[in-house]
Amino acid sequence: MSDLTNTNESVNLMEFTRFTQHTPAGDHPEPRSGHRVFLDQDYLYIIGGVKRAPVAHIFKEVISINLFTKKWRRMNLQGEFPTCLASFSLVQRSPLSNQLLVFGGTGADFGNEISNSVHLLTIDGKKNICYSTKLPVFGNKIPTYGHAMVRSQTKKDTFYVIGGTTGRDFFFDVDELSVKNGVWTWTKLHEWTGEGGRYRLEAVAYGNRIFCFGGGTPSEVKEFDMLLVFDLEKNAYVSLQTYPDEEQLALGQSGYPSRRRCHSATQWGHYAVIAGGCSEEIRTNDSGMVDLYSCVWLFDLNTLRWKKHKFDLPRALFFHDAATTQDGHLIVWGGVVDKLATLRTNECFALWLQPPPLYFLAASTMSHHPKVAAAKDELRSNDPVKIYLWIMPG
Repeated sequence: MSDLTNTNESVNLMEFTRFTQHTPAGDHPEPRSGHRVFLDQDYLYIIGGVKRAPVAHIFKEVISINLFTKKWRRMNLQGEFPTCLASFSLVQRSPLSNQLLVFGGTGADFGNEISNSVHLLTIDGKKNICYSTKLPVFGNKIPTYGHAMVRSQTKKDTFYVIGGTTGRDFFFDVDELSVKNGVWTWTKLHEWTGEGGRYRLEAVAYGNRIFCFGGGTPSEVKEFDMLLVFDLEKNAYVSLQTYPDEEQLALGQSGYPSRRRCHSATQWGHYAVIAGGCSEEIRTNDSGMVDLYSCVWLFDLNTLRWKKHKFDLPRALFFHDAATTQDGHLIVWGGVVDKLATLRTNECFALWLQPPPLYFLAASTMSHHPKVAAAKDELRSNDPVKIYLWIMPG
């Protein structure tokens, strides 16, 4: 695995690289799972998450890493910040927005403390502050965790929450959260009456459809060859047959991702990008374990065809999270790394889904310079001229 700051070896940016973090070790975020991440043009942000050892603990924090300098910084929190920050949902108000909505989640004692609160978070990068406002919302929404949440592509300030669990019951309902004239409202679009609710599924909105990927219960997870898709015009689920990766078929494989939960799903143009995840629980004697996955799959939302990415994650992960820039920079952070779900990581992996833009290549050639490690936070990969002026003498 290559390192972007190592100039003594060639680097293939289209395979996973590990971020070299310039911040002192004590400033790195602790290993965790159940967190959420999002991106703006210059930073990856991590919100919440949980650790289980030596005692269960919820991280009530927002930490960001500069994608060029690889330096972490903890944001100052102001306002009424959410507390149920394991397996909650997070959606930016618009692409790359500094405003985001947080809904639901659970505390460290899973299922005993569950939220149905909606918080509007606003990031002020210049002041290094995250402002949180608990929104008054009309209508009812049952508290859940492990649900998915997506932003409408056709309606402004409209969001959808799908599935989730109370820790006992599992759902596959679809609820709409929207604002009109400053008033936020819940609307029940679909109440699932079939069998098999879904927990730790992921979803992507594309046009008037919500594509639901995997998830299920701890003992049963859903397949990827046939997808349930919510049609927003009909307010109903439809079942769509997808098409396998023909190259994988030629190798004697199924051509589809293995059924899974606790994976990540990000959207890049007309692709959904699925990474990692785990199987249903496998009972052995008195303990349970899972199979872990490191594979990355692309799903074409137009043609409904799967394509397995050439490169896998450097290690198998689940309960992690990921984000993708509009340029195709996939970044994966944190998660659980063992079959018994006892070990967590704070590693950050990234690859480019397409050749990176020239500004990134120009900045990368200067990223190894000693002055970058000592640089102030204002350096950005999308401004290579400023980087050049910073490191040049005089």
